[in-house]
Amino acid sequence: MKKFILAVITIFLIGCQDAQPPKWFNETPKSNQLYIYATGMGYSKKDAINNALSFAASQVNVTINSSFESSKSYMQNNDNSQMFKEMRKDTKSYANVEFSDYQIVKEAAKENKYYVLIKINKEKSANVAYQKAINTIKQAKAYLNIKDKIKILKTYPKLIKELNKAIKNLYIVQTLTNKNVSKEIQQAISLKTKLQTKLSQIGVNVKVSNYKIKTLLQDTFSQLNIPTYSNGIKVYATSSIENKQILSNYISTLTLNITLKDKSAINFSIKCGGKSSSNFSNAMDFALQNCQNKLKEKLEKIFKN
Repeated sequence: MKKFILAVITIFLIGCQDAQPPKWFNETPKSNQLYIYATGMGYSKKDAINNALSFAASQVNVTINSSFESSKSYMQNNDNSQMFKEMRKDTKSYANVEFSDYQIVKEAAKENKYYVLIKINKEKSANVAYQKAINTIKQAKAYLNIKDKIKILKTYPKLIKELNKAIKNLYIVQTLTNKNVSKEIQQAISLKTKLQTKLSQIGVNVKVSNYKIKTLLQDTFSQLNIPTYSNGIKVYATSSIENKQILSNYISTLTLNITLKDKSAINFSIKCGGKSSSNFSNAMDFALQNCQNKLKEKLEKIFKN
């Protein structure tokens, strides 16, 4: 019995010893001016690499400094002009670094676990981030002067998100290489502000005589933070209604054919239904509610791409 217990303990200890990570895993080289070194462990090679990349990113502290300054404004009060002073606000945020390029220096598999040691070339990573930022800035410039309100509403939200990434990437470049990219950062911030300003001036003008459908359209656009302006994108809608009674159920089917028109146009249709046990009026109210949900989904696909 004692021999059996001793054998079990021996096997257990050997198993524990085999499960230990390789020696190099706990002796990660120190990161330097050229390379970032990181180790990672996982139940698959992919997991181990992702964990190593996360560890590498944690070694890079990227601080984004943002300055916002209000313009001078005046208010007429009892024939006296009152000036509001410029207010400056400095904020800081922190960016997570994402490395897509890396080199596996060492790797091993033990007891269904994977271990990797990777190194990341700082200069190469910075160049990739810089090029991405410059490409985004060029794209934003190309779209800055478009006049079509529909195209603005479709492209600007995505461009603004891309410019946020570009600004982050430029700060990453600055952190990894100490390269002066302040000019490019200011350029990206300026473009983002201009896009946001133009986007804030875009709205819709719903030109529909039916009160319920007009309200439905205006409410749906409002939910998407698209306001109603007299000089906004013109929104037209025609409708057709089909009512039928099946046993004690009143069923209304509403089809909306919608057109958004500025310099370009978008046309689409949505079909919705409502059911009531009391009358067609209630069934139509349910159909309108169903239409609003479908319309919102459709507009999100068009404008929130």
